Order: sequence, then C-alpha cells, then structure tokens
Amino acid sequence: MKLINLVGDSLSMVRPNEGIQGKNLYWMQLQERLGAPYYVVVHSRRRNDTTWVVQTIDEDILAFPAHILILHLGIVDGFPRLFSKREHAILDGLKTMGLGFITRFVTRIASRNRPFITRRFQKFYVKLPDFERNLHTILRTVQQHQLAQHVILLGILDTSEENARRTYRAVESIAAYDAVLRRMAVEYPNVHYIDLNGYFKARGITPILDDGHHLNPDAQPHVAALLEAEIRRLEGETA
Repeated sequence: MKLINLVGDSLSMVRPNEGIQGKNLYWMQLQERLGAPYYVVVHSRRRNDTTWVVQTIDEDILAFPAHILILHLGIVDGFPRLFSKREHAILDGLKTMGLGFITRFVTRIASRNRPFITRRFQKFYVKLPDFERNLHTILRTVQQHQLAQHVILLGILDTSEENARRTYRAVESIAAYDAVLRRMAVEYPNVHYIDLNGYFKARGITPILDDGHHLNPDAQPHVAALLEAEIRRLEGETA
C-alpha cells in the first residue's frame, strides 16, 4: 500500500450547505482516479494553519509515514483578518457562554468596516516570517524522519474580487505567502509545487465559492486531476 497523507485546512473539507459533499472533495476523487495500491488519508481541520500543523506534527505527520505527503495550507495563515487568533477565541467563547449576540454584533460592525480595519490594523493568523519558519520545520522534520518520498505543496488560490476590494492588500498578501511555497519547492529536494492559480487563470475557470476562499464543485475534479498527474509523473507512471 502506498499511503498518501493530506494535511490541510477547510479547503479539503465538506461544506454541505454550499454543495460540497464528501463525493465532491478532490481527495476522494483522487483516490478513485489512482485506485490501488494508493490509499489517501486526510488530516484537515477548519482554520488550520502552519503553526497548528507544527504543534500537531506528531499526530498528523509523524504517526503516518507516507509515500507522498500533500500540504494544502496557506490561506488561513496569510489572509488579512478582522480579528486576531486571540480575539477570535474570545468571540467563540462568548458563543459557548450563551452570549452569541455579542459575537454577532461585534462581527457585524467589523465586517461593515473591513476596508478600514484591514488597512489600519494588519492582522494575520500567522505572520509571513513565521509561515516560512513553520514550513521549514515541517519539511525538515519530514526529511529527518523520512516521512515521505515526495511532498506536494498546493498553491494558494486568489480570493474573490469582492474580498479583494474590501480587504486591504489581500491579493498581495496571498501572493507573498504563495511565493514562500514556491520557494520551498526550490530549496528542498523531493518537494514539489502545484500552481493552482496559474492553472485556473490560464483556463478562465473560476475555482472558488461565493465566500471567496473555498473550492467550488467544478474546481474539485481539476485539483484531483492535477494531483494525479503529478503523482504519476513522480512515480514514472502514465495515467
């Protein structure tokens, strides 16, 4: 069995209210396309960022030595935020205490003022130098413990025009974080980068849902096909 370990954020998870069921997910389609002897396991979490991956590396990567490790991360780290991690945790805590009306009020006011807030208070879940440092930690750990023969990094997709208009330097921020992923594929042997942005732009395909971040149902098969082609190329196979 050739294990494929996918570590990601909500882009690789279901969104039933937006038409993303399990059967739609690109990694399930990848499993179907590859068949035996490949077996895909998934360690994805909502709001997952590289800092959290470093903290859970024992559970999600060290415990699952794989033939191929796929990392689908970056948008949680590098998209400009209205609230810091700590502030978000406080707002979530208010909801669990039955004070969700406060969370909704604060969120509504902040959302209305997103252009000003993101320009005046630049907040990221993971700052760019920390993002790069985290990736080095992950990749060095993988190499040190021989946890994968190959690592595939999926590029970060641009956000929607609406998000870009209302969020200060959103496009530039995404590009900066994506550039780090590209650089990792140059700096480390057996690390490979897939340019999702370039692929979809070249074909005039809109790959994201109205929320401006998550893959829509039409884009999922394309990502599966890109991954299959890359895996078969690395294996010296033909699709």
